[in-house]
Amino acid sequence: MKGTMLRCGVLLAVALMASAAIAAGAQAQAVWSPDNTWVFGNSGDPVLAYEGTTVSCDSSTLSGATGVSSPNLDLEQQFFGNCAAGGLDATVDCAEADALRLVALDPVDNTGTVDLKPGYSCIVTVTGVCTISVAGPQSDVGVFVLDEATDVLTIDVANAAATRSGSSLCGPASGTAVFADDYLMSPSELAIVP
Repeated sequence: MKGTMLRCGVLLAVALMASAAIAAGAQAQAVWSPDNTWVFGNSGDPVLAYEGTTVSCDSSTLSGATGVSSPNLDLEQQFFGNCAAGGLDATVDCAEADALRLVALDPVDNTGTVDLKPGYSCIVTVTGVCTISVAGPQSDVGVFVLDEATDVLTIDVANAAATRSGSSLCGPASGTAVFADDYLMSPSELAIVP
């Protein structure tokens, strides 16, 4: 009986130590801060690409609001000014929906992933030549990092599925769209916290 109680005590001690180690190793849930706050970002000279076709515009914006203790920041993305695709005049129209989702994962490095929610749609049109479309939902299409010291949000979308209609001069009928840019964000208090 004494041996059985000793073994139970040792097993209980091992289980408690393992639980403590797991709890210490677990990272706190990352969330956007401050809560319920309108955020805005501006970028100059954003560049997108689709299977070798480069699309550039004068500027791009992000806008949306933080939730309450939420890891998700859902943003509307827009492109403005003169745009060109492969050197030809183009338009870039994105749906007016908060459908670009930034999922905060690491409150120490201020990083996370990028998702395209249902309702996300960006269409590049070169009149009379081609149309390139990116639509949600798509998960884990890229990553982001928020530099709290400079208020710069860097988004790097590297694997968004896209389609092309019209001329093959704009790329294959289906492929991968990429996008990388830096946005100066406001308010300056925007942060990822545990």
